[in-house]
Amino acid sequence: MKKSKFLKKSLAMLLALMLVVAMIPLSAAAAEAPSGVVRYITVNGVTVDLQSSNPSVQVRDLSADVKVKLAAGLTGNYQLQAIAAPSVSTTETAEITVNGVTGYANGLPANRYVTKTDDKTATISLQLVDTKNTPATSDDTKYDPYVITLNQVDARTTTNLSEDVVLGRGVYSAEVDNVNKVINVVLARNTATHDSIWNDGYQKELKAEITVTPVDGATVDGGNTVSANDGATFTVTSESKGNHSTYKVVATYKDAIKTFSVDGVDGVISDEDKNDVPDTITVTLPKDAINDEWGYNDPASNTFAVEYEVEGNVHCTVGIYDQYSSAVDENIVSEDEVTF
Repeated sequence: MKKSKFLKKSLAMLLALMLVVAMIPLSAAAAEAPSGVVRYITVNGVTVDLQSSNPSVQVRDLSADVKVKLAAGLTGNYQLQAIAAPSVSTTETAEITVNGVTGYANGLPANRYVTKTDDKTATISLQLVDTKNTPATSDDTKYDPYVITLNQVDARTTTNLSEDVVLGRGVYSAEVDNVNKVINVVLARNTATHDSIWNDGYQKELKAEITVTPVDGATVDGGNTVSANDGATFTVTSESKGNHSTYKVVATYKDAIKTFSVDGVDGVISDEDKNDVPDTITVTLPKDAINDEWGYNDPASNTFAVEYEVEGNVHCTVGIYDQYSSAVDENIVSEDEVTF
């Protein structure tokens, strides 16, 4: 009889334990974040790869707020959220966007979101969340957090560039965006010889370049003169050697010729093949500029002054070719007399 009571008590305890386990929320067992949703963020302007094994950033002050941004917006119903330090709250979060930390203009408050591990080291935790596009949070899927280590150092930790950029070959202007780590450049459009064909391959043949200057003791990997081609990247390393930021060049294009006239008549610049690349200059001369007083045209006498203005602080010549790509004159300086 005693044996039967013992078995009953054991069975009751086992059932109770199973019920407790069954009541644990599924969200408590976080899974690894799906690949391709989020990878790069910036922390205090430094590029951080969340998929690296031990992401870390060097800082000068562990008590300072931490500026965190997404490098690109997230698709679907995903959010990247900062998790408050365990000593502050077990539920508080702040959403991270491409514009920074929602609700905190100066970044994550160190006294709420930074967990110090010793005098020189601290961490922040970020978590990818699938909100299921519902207002309720009970059905959110929360993935394993990304833990980023903050290492305090004495050397300067910034990876910024001076706003003064030396313009090299083929570059009209360049603007440094240290916040988003972008260099916006305007390049001379480079087309095929004797033709209006333009594509990425022809453009890269121009070999456009700029020279940048890092500040606060930072250095540019490979040297300060870098490619200005659209999509080109280069890396800036902080004086402390532990922070690295990748800058990307974003290019727009401008055509060299601003104005063009023949015999004082302004040409009309147009895009005849409708590919957003100006390809034709049309100059319409009056008949009396071409024909003699009796109405006849002598090709040998069709000599007119050609004038033009170009973009950029450069000296250049213009080549004129006929419909068969044969040269009419390949070395025309503005105000030259040209026989057509």
